[in-house]
Amino acid sequence: MPDNLSFGQWLKRQRRLLDLTQEELATRLGYAVTTVRRVEADELRPSKALAEKLADVLALPSDERDAFVRFARGERGAPLPLPQRQAVPTPPVPSAPPAIRHNLPIQLSSFIGREREMDRVQALLDSSRLVTLTGVGGTGKTRLALEVASRLVDRYPHGVWLVELAPLMDPALVPQAIATALTVRDEAGRSLLAALTDYLREKRLLLILDNCEHLIEACAQVVESLLRVCPQLQVVATGREALGLVGETIFQAPSLSLPERETVLPERLAQSEAIRLFVARAAAVQPGFVATSENLPSIAHICRTLDGIPLALELAAARVRSLPVAQIAARIDDRFRLLTGGSRTALSRQRTLQGLMDWSYGLLTEAERTLLQRLSVFAGGWALEAAEAVCADDEGRADVLDVLMRLVEKSLVQVESQGTEARYRLLETIRQYAWEKLVEAGEGERVRGRHLDYYLRLAQAGGQGLQGGQQRAWLQRIGAELENFRAAIHWSLDAPAESARPESGVQITWALFWYWAHTGTYVEASRYLDTFLALPIGLQPTPTRALALLGAQWLGFRGGDSGYIEESISLFRRVGDKRGLGWALIRLAENEKSYRRNFSEAARLLAESADLFQTVEDASGLAFVRLQQGLLAMRQGDYPEARDRQQESAALYKALGDQIYYSAAVSHIGLTHMWEGDYAAAGICFAERLAIAREGGGAFNIRAGLLFLGTAVLFQGDYEAALAIFSESQALVSHMGLAAPGIEIVSRGETYRLMGDPSEAVRLFREGLRQPVRIGLDRWAVLVALRGLAGLALEAGNAARAARLLGAVEGNLLLSGSGLEIPAGVTYKRDRDMARAVLGDTAFEAAWASGQAMTLEQAIAYALAVDDAEGQ
Repeated sequence: MPDNLSFGQWLKRQRRLLDLTQEELATRLGYAVTTVRRVEADELRPSKALAEKLADVLALPSDERDAFVRFARGERGAPLPLPQRQAVPTPPVPSAPPAIRHNLPIQLSSFIGREREMDRVQALLDSSRLVTLTGVGGTGKTRLALEVASRLVDRYPHGVWLVELAPLMDPALVPQAIATALTVRDEAGRSLLAALTDYLREKRLLLILDNCEHLIEACAQVVESLLRVCPQLQVVATGREALGLVGETIFQAPSLSLPERETVLPERLAQSEAIRLFVARAAAVQPGFVATSENLPSIAHICRTLDGIPLALELAAARVRSLPVAQIAARIDDRFRLLTGGSRTALSRQRTLQGLMDWSYGLLTEAERTLLQRLSVFAGGWALEAAEAVCADDEGRADVLDVLMRLVEKSLVQVESQGTEARYRLLETIRQYAWEKLVEAGEGERVRGRHLDYYLRLAQAGGQGLQGGQQRAWLQRIGAELENFRAAIHWSLDAPAESARPESGVQITWALFWYWAHTGTYVEASRYLDTFLALPIGLQPTPTRALALLGAQWLGFRGGDSGYIEESISLFRRVGDKRGLGWALIRLAENEKSYRRNFSEAARLLAESADLFQTVEDASGLAFVRLQQGLLAMRQGDYPEARDRQQESAALYKALGDQIYYSAAVSHIGLTHMWEGDYAAAGICFAERLAIAREGGGAFNIRAGLLFLGTAVLFQGDYEAALAIFSESQALVSHMGLAAPGIEIVSRGETYRLMGDPSEAVRLFREGLRQPVRIGLDRWAVLVALRGLAGLALEAGNAARAARLLGAVEGNLLLSGSGLEIPAGVTYKRDRDMARAVLGDTAFEAAWASGQAMTLEQAIAYALAVDDAEGQ
């Protein structure tokens, strides 16, 4: 390499000979353009990894690479020739796994006919943002919508998403159902509708709301709210009536085309969509079944009598297994006299379905009818164990399986596999029909009571299971049964006074505490408890009220208001519930630590809680107390004590098999190492936490693990590795679509600040501050950005601005013992002390106080107002 050329000069010459701009070279390298700019200006010595990447991009011969890397790193080596003009091959773009862009179910049966209808609905979506498919139940509105949607997946960059509303009983849960389909989380202090609006605001996406009829008003309100502010959103709704919104396009889903009455020619009859569907479904239950000149007239009669309604035809075709087609046709004529007399178009759609169901119901044995009725209490499906517990007579539990299988064979019950377990469900039309029959039989309240008993027991078992070695299995099982838990809770709270059991609803909600916590569905759970507390029985000083107060305080994020928790403590003491008292004391200690800064009182409360959990031999409760004691010690600067408590907590959780909270304890040990300045030890802890998350802890845990690890790597000075980790986390957030990537953006900003690139740091800090701000990681992002901008202000000579920004951090974000302490807290005190030294006590205190007085919005606006890189 010529002595008169520095590496930066050599690289600049080589780049220009290759007709590459700095931006193009940076893109091929996968680095920021500022990095290329600084390397060429000889302001930044490339790392070994960057030098090797440059060698790849510049396509250097293998025998020159070692010398090139040594030259780039400032090491002596054999000279290389001057750059010569040559072509650089464009590096191949690594293939990425295809993003999941829909949740449409795989159809297990063929789709017959409806070509014109699909074309029409697709054309309507070209000109309308809301298309509602209406029609009688069973006409195939859902299937038509799904088939159209499957055609259009490529049209919508952000996907096509199905929201199944049939299992819902509470209109208030419509936003939750949409959020679940889109994997948008509940967030305390913010309506779920607002979160959905933010998520959908800039996305081109098709939303399918299926079975809106029983939630029509709620669906209309939510759809109108979303369409008003999300310009690229389109909605397809299905239901028995339109939503009634301005701009709505209504498409009446017709029945399948019927055979002409005036002809009996087989080739003409077979062209009918209704006959094609009947024949296809009959062949599925009786292999070898075909349409013949002998049976086609009977099939045509069946199709006409059932008005070409797909669901009715499928139920009729299922009987081919046990009855000749001619006999089925004869029974239909007997059963549906209303359908054959007079004008069919004048008949009520519901009467058509009622007649169909009466016929199907009439074919059942008494045992089959009884079980079908009782199965109607389930919402969203059930497992065999649940059916046996809820539906069996006291002496006939073993008969449930046999009868259930007969109902499956007759297509009245759907069966689907979920892992190693079969789950069953009723089509909604059949479920509603069966429920009416159950009420007529006078069994509605009794069977619902048994349903409530079963799901109360399951919730209590699940609450224990979530704290042990079967944690992930229980998370999946509770998730599968969530609609049934909701139904049980609603019935317990809303049933007639003589049969209502609101205490059971509270017990289910509390038993599922860790499920709500792990899945982030706090708001829903809190609403159930608030409903109970508003009832007359909820006002009584009972143990159930104590549980409801504790859960509402914890799950409702009521901040520093301790009214609920103090009353629950009083009630737990009165009834002698030591376990409940232990949890309540933990929550009160959190308020004392984070909101009142009364550390001695927090320590006393936690010590009492630990004694109680030891008395009742509750290892999980004790592990949680030790975790909180470690956080308190860390907050007070007693790092050895903090580490001891956190290690004790980790050992307890490991012994229990609770992987989620074991990884949390390991993370807190890492936090303590961070505060001590031992970033290598912190990195080891965070790497273990990330490994556990990758094994199956979910996207949220993986994201947290990446952020913790990236911060530890950042403070070890490996900036390129930190940038790679933060970029991986940001890509994960973009794929999930669950949250704003603010923390990833500002963490990259902090990295560039430490790399000595203030302009890029300021750009990223400001971009991060413009992201939505709610709770948790979003506030962490604000903390990092404000603290980073304060550091840049100090470097630019503006200590007063730095003091105000640091005061805003202290006043708004409360450096409590949580993840908010990384990475901002590590250098927070250093910058505060430096600003005081520059300004003097009086000026510092004045600037600090003005920052503390700012609201969060004011602090963000102040931070965005000045560019610290320019020293303003």
